[in-house]
Order: sequence, then structure tokens, then C-alpha cells
Amino acid sequence: MGNSKFACSFSISNRGVLFAYTILTFIFLLLFNPAFSQNISLTQALAQIEEQYGYTFLYDVALVEDISVTSNSSKDLEQKLESLLAETALQFTISGRNIILKKLEKTTICGTVLDALSGTPLAFANVVVQGTSIGTSTDEAGKFEIEYYPKIQVKLAFSYIGYQNKTLDLGRFLLGVCPKINLKFEENTFGEVIVKAFTLDMMEVDSVSDAILFSPQRIPTLPGWGEPDALRSLQSLPGVSSSDESAANLNIQGGSPDQNLILWDKIPIYHSGHFFGFYSFINPYVVQDINLHRAGFGAEYGGRVSGVIDIEGKPKSVEKPHFGLGLNLINAHAFAEIPLLDNQLQLLFAARRSFTDRVQSQPFNALFDRVFQRGGIAEQIKFADEEEDEDNIFSETNFFYQDYNAKVRWQINEHETMQVSSYFGQDYFVYEFEAYDDFMAADSLTTNNQGISLIYERKWNEQWQTEVALAWSKFSNFYTANENYLFDDFFSLYSQNTNQLRDRSINVLQHYQSNEKQSFQFGLLHQQQDVSFENFFEEPDFIASPFEEYAKTSTTAAFSTYHWQANDSWNVEFGLRAEYYRMPLATYSDIQPRLRIQFHQKESPLKLSASMGNYQQYIYQIIPIDQFTRLESPSPIWIASDDFRRPIRASHFSLNAHYKKDGWLFDISPYLKRMSNLISWRIGDRRAENDFTVDGNAFAYGIDILTKRHWNKQNLWFTYSLSRAVQRFENLNANELFPMAHDQPHKLNISYTLALKQWDISASWVLQSGRPSTEPSDEVPIQSEEFENYYYIEFGEIYNNRLPVYHRLDIAANYKFQHKGLSGKAGLSVFNLYNRHNVLDIDYNIIQFEDDIRLDEPYILQIPRTMLLFTPNLFFQLEW
Repeated sequence: MGNSKFACSFSISNRGVLFAYTILTFIFLLLFNPAFSQNISLTQALAQIEEQYGYTFLYDVALVEDISVTSNSSKDLEQKLESLLAETALQFTISGRNIILKKLEKTTICGTVLDALSGTPLAFANVVVQGTSIGTSTDEAGKFEIEYYPKIQVKLAFSYIGYQNKTLDLGRFLLGVCPKINLKFEENTFGEVIVKAFTLDMMEVDSVSDAILFSPQRIPTLPGWGEPDALRSLQSLPGVSSSDESAANLNIQGGSPDQNLILWDKIPIYHSGHFFGFYSFINPYVVQDINLHRAGFGAEYGGRVSGVIDIEGKPKSVEKPHFGLGLNLINAHAFAEIPLLDNQLQLLFAARRSFTDRVQSQPFNALFDRVFQRGGIAEQIKFADEEEDEDNIFSETNFFYQDYNAKVRWQINEHETMQVSSYFGQDYFVYEFEAYDDFMAADSLTTNNQGISLIYERKWNEQWQTEVALAWSKFSNFYTANENYLFDDFFSLYSQNTNQLRDRSINVLQHYQSNEKQSFQFGLLHQQQDVSFENFFEEPDFIASPFEEYAKTSTTAAFSTYHWQANDSWNVEFGLRAEYYRMPLATYSDIQPRLRIQFHQKESPLKLSASMGNYQQYIYQIIPIDQFTRLESPSPIWIASDDFRRPIRASHFSLNAHYKKDGWLFDISPYLKRMSNLISWRIGDRRAENDFTVDGNAFAYGIDILTKRHWNKQNLWFTYSLSRAVQRFENLNANELFPMAHDQPHKLNISYTLALKQWDISASWVLQSGRPSTEPSDEVPIQSEEFENYYYIEFGEIYNNRLPVYHRLDIAANYKFQHKGLSGKAGLSVFNLYNRHNVLDIDYNIIQFEDDIRLDEPYILQIPRTMLLFTPNLFFQLEW
């Protein structure tokens, strides 16, 4: 039965893939159809001008052979000639009735594009030789380089969404210097208010690594959330999703959240979300850029088998002090960026804290109700709501989260930089309950993640560059539950769980550029990780033996990458990573090859690439079984590989086609991922009892499609993922394949953003398959053969059904202002606008009594647990 269901699903997926490929092929045939081209030979174009204007061209015939140009309808002779020759190596001079053509040699044009107000580099700003398709985008530091012919009359055009366009004579860049170009916010004067238009283009694809470079600060109105949450923003991309609506629990192309490597300025992050994952761990206003690797990441990354989220924090470069503060109905934050010593020293201080321990707003109550729908706390809340005698019922929630960042970046000289970055994040939760002085309960959960990194970079010469990174990170999760019954006799229950992970590493990276076509990167890593977990349980007349586990591990890795630009179109990158993992009871060694091939012709809007690689992971998470927690959303437990639990292994294979032209972007990525040595404590539905199992296999495959259209001040995103994530364990589900918990074959996301003078408006609609669900194999409970009045529910195959289709609409709008050096915004966001009751999962209870009367025929009651309902939020941000 399991095979037939899977086969059916697989055939549907194949038809979907075929349909997607057919549509994509049709689009590309239209785009590349020669019938749409207006190119003619240069010789023919010159002849037409001679006939039309009566001029004579003087030139060497060899200069114009095999040159095609784009015809234009301009009537002005000089404008026509400038446009005609703009993308050639030819320069014209008019002398009487003769037009002389001569050849020019290419030169390198360079510069840095900055925000005129703050001096912050503008990454991915557009730089175009006016009147041509020749251009580039600035890098993360705002720098650009273009190879072009020194035509004095030609201009460079600079543009950045939300800023005033700027044009400069090319001659300014032919003096052997790389000037700074300051762009001003686009301003619309409305009385005393100056309006700052907002940026729409927050994503670029790195031309070297195929990583997605993401700038969350460019999303000023994230639909449903309002503010640019660092990790939630990534869910607008295909292949990145969260099956439980959280910001932190990201599934990247079929992987689980613990299989993602998350780095903050080289600090490994092991607790990536506040408020049970609904808010990202980091203050988004101190994020510079995010590098997202969905598959095929390079040999410099290790220790994870799914994806990499490499986050770089501010300040990268700031020329004058920059301050900001803001709040919403959940938290408040502030930051300061301060340059010192003639901008050689850059300082950052940032703090964010929720005030939910003081004020419990509507968004907080909505999130609290979403989290605690089941478990001991949920039962106490339900009892308090139903009890009429409120004077004898006491309950109190004390919850807050906080995070702090500090960073010092020192530009020692033009060749050396050093930075020290630190992070501290904490979630604190206490729930106390008391009823009639007969029952008291308290649950407490504290989760911390802190770390510090030191990064030193030295550029020895034009060929050699060194980076040394030292990082320390500590994660701790401490949970206690206490119940006291004071009826006739005192009866007490107490449990305690502790999970800790310490990470220390040194990483030395060398980069060598041998020539324009070849470069080498090689490095060494030594990492020590100490992982511990302890559970203690006590009740009258019984004290459980503490369950303790401690592992002291070390990983040593050597890695190298060779990059070869075979010609103007082909690039090959081959990497190799060798790892040696050691702990007291086991050692493992592994060789992991990585390969990426790219085809991209100069000036072509189409780029094709393929990547493949092997990966290994030594620490990972398992979900605790019920006896370890009374919380409905227990924190997964970090554990380490040993002689019984082997490291997780994975193989990736992916293709990518990327097309960008005239405001359109098309991106399509088929992928295949195989994982082995998976582990399960209790896999599948929480009601299905299963043994502790290891050596499971998983397969994730699919196709991710992104279409984006930008025009004027509007942006339309269309992302679709067709995927499957399935697994097999030898002693589960009759050794048949069954879905992973986050397997949702279809995901569609349509996002729209619009700038209207002072207003930014955004909306996003999400549609995806329902989560896998395990349903009972019988519609009625089964009576025990041993006990007359005992009934039980028999479950069939694991994840034998699916919950209803998931969909929701999120919106956000904000008003921007700027006045005398101050800029800010205030807005409203709404999550799940039409209050869709999406189902997270379903509980099944046996009902044997109604009104204290035993039923002759007990029945099974379905209790669905819903996701987040209609949730509005207000936000305000001020910067100067």
C-alpha cells in the first residue's frame, strides 16, 4: 500500500516537472526568437547613413567586418552615431562632410557607489554605459569595475531603486582613479516631509558561487511581518520554506532545520529563533548581507548536509555616525554605528528586547495561543477559562527574549583589517499555575546562545590573500517542570532537562590568484565541540536514574578549491574537503569532492550552471519524547555522532538556469539530494509508538522556479517549488518509503510590492500542500482483549494522509518620512488577513463518557491544532 501511494505521487510530480519544463522552454524560445531582433551589419548601417545624410565614412574595412549593431530611429546624426557605435571599439570624428572612424583600446573604469546621507556602500547598484547594454552591479562594498573604450562623450548612468538616478561623463573615470559616487534618496517634497522611496531589488545571484546574496534591509515592508526579519525574508525564495510558519525552522530543498549551517560573522548559531522560532535570532537592522547556499556549497563550508546561511553584520563601511531605534507590539531595538580615527575604526552596538513580560499585546497573545494548544500548560489554561470561580485560580506568564551585538572593525592599513564581533541571545519563559490551593505547577525554560569571533585579513599582494578566523560559541537549554498535588496527601513531580553545546574553532584560509583565469583557495580548520544532555525525573517513592550523555569531539579538516576560467564562457570550480572526526568512542574520516561548472557568455542575459558534492554532519538534533517535557513545542536536543549514531552523509546534484534582462528575471533549479545515516527517536506522528532507530535513508528532489518582474516602482515575485522529501527506515513502516514531516510537494508564493510617494505597500499570498498526517486505521476505537473497558486507537502506516491545503494572505504598508537628517517609517502589517484556519496537525482522543455517563459505543474525536490566525502588528523605525 505504501509503495502504491508513493508511486502515484511520484507520477504526479513527473507530470508537474514536464509541464514546468514545457512552459520554460516556450518562454525561452520567445525570448531568443531571431524574429524579434533588429540587428544589422555595421557596414550596412554606415551605408544607410551616407545615403540619408550625404556624409562619407573614412575607415579601415577590417575595423567593421563581422560587427553587428542595433539600428535606431534617431534623426540627429551625432546621437545616431553614438548609439550605433556605443558597444563597439570604434570612435567617430566629423570633419567637414567626412566621418572618420578609428579604433580604441579598452580601459578599466572603476568607482564606489555610496549612500549620500550615511556614506553606506550601496551593494548591487546598477552602473551602465548610457545608451548601451554594457554595465555591471556594485559588489557588497559598493565597488564596481567595467572594461570599456575611453569615449569622452559617453556617460555612465548610476541607478538604485529608491534613489535619484545620476549620470557622469566617462572622462571623469579615465584619470587612473576610482572616485566615490554619492546617490541621494529620491525625494518628493510634501510640506515639511521628504519621502524616501524604498528598495525593491533585495536579491542577486553571485556570479562566482551561485549563492543568493540577500539584503534584508531592502525589504522595508515584509508582508505579514512588516519589518525585515532576517530569516523569514528567505522564505520568499523557492526551495526555502517552513512547514510550521516559524522564521527560524527553515527547510532548504528537503533538508531539516538542524542540517543548515548558520553563521553570524563566523560565529556558529545553534539557536536560530526567538519565541519558539517565530522571530529570527538576530536584529535585522544590523545585518549587512546574507549569503544563502541552497545546494552545492563550496569546500570551505562543512559540518552540515543541507544549506548554508552565512550572515555578515554591519558595519562594513560607514563614513559618519549612524543611529537607529524602533519598536513594534512585541519588541523594541536600538543600534549605533560609529566611525573613529578618520574612519579607520568602525564600532557597532545593538540591542533588542521584547517587552512581553510587561505588556502582553494582541500579537503576543496570538503567538502564545498558537504555541500552547496541547500539553500540560494548554490543559491548565483550558481549566482556568472554564472555571467560574476565578478567585481561586491563579496563572501568570513571564516571557521575554533579548539579543545584543557588539562589533569593532579596524582598518589597520590598506592591506590589513581586523574585526571582533560578539553576540548574545536569550529566551526566558516561566508559566505558573495554582488552583484552589490544592494544585500548583510551574514550567521554566531558558535558552541561551552566545559567541565571539575574531577575523584577521591580510592582502599580501595582488595574488596572495590570507584570512584567519577564531570563533567561540555556546548554546544552553535548561527546562524544569514541577507539579505539587495537595489533596489528602502531598504528591510532587519534578523533571529537569539540560542540553549544552560548546563550539571552538580556528580557520585559516589562503587565496592565491595565479592569473586572470586561475585561482586557488586552500585552508585548514580545527574545531572542538562538547555536547551534553541530561534528564532527571522524580516522583514519590521513585527517583529515575538520570539519563546523561556527554561527548567531547574534535574535527580537523583540510580543504582546497581550484577555479579555472577556461574561456570567456566556461568556468570550472573543483573543491576537495578532507575531514577527520574524533571522539572517545569513535573516529571517522571522509573525503568530500565538490564540483561546479558554469556557462555564461559575455553580455548574455543567460547563465547555466551545474553543481554536485558530498557532505557530512557530525552533530544534529533529535526531538525529545514526551517524558522529557510538558511543553507543547519542546526544543530539539543536540547530540553528537558516536560508534552507534553515525555521521549523516549527503550527496547533492543540482542544475540552474538564470536569465535576467529588461526588468525580467527567470531562475529554474532542478535538484536531487540523497541522505543516509539518519536517526529517529520517535519518528512520524507523536501518537505512533516507534523504536529508536538509526541508519535511515532520505531522498529529496524537485524543481524550484522563480520569476520576477520589475517595472517603475513595482515588483512582482512568482516562486513555485515542486518537490518530494521521503525516507526509509529498516524497522519502520514495513521498510517502505514514507514522507518526511516537512514534505509538502507544492508551494506557490506570489508577492507584490508597490511604492506610492510616501507609502510602501506589499502583499504575499502563499499556497502549499498540507503537512503529512497519520490517521487511525479504523474509524472507531478498538476494545482490548485483556481489559473489558479499555479501548485504544490503532494507527496504520506512518503519514498515510495529508492535512488540508494550506494558504494565507499577508499584507503590510508603511509611511516614510525624512526631515533635517532624520528618516523613518511607521506602518501596519497583517499576518493571515482572511483568518484562514490552517491545520498544523490533528489529535485523536477516545471519548468513553459524556455527562459522566459511559457510552455503549465509544468514538474517536478529532482535535485539530491550528496555525497562526489573523495577527496584526504595528511598527515604527527612526534613523539619523
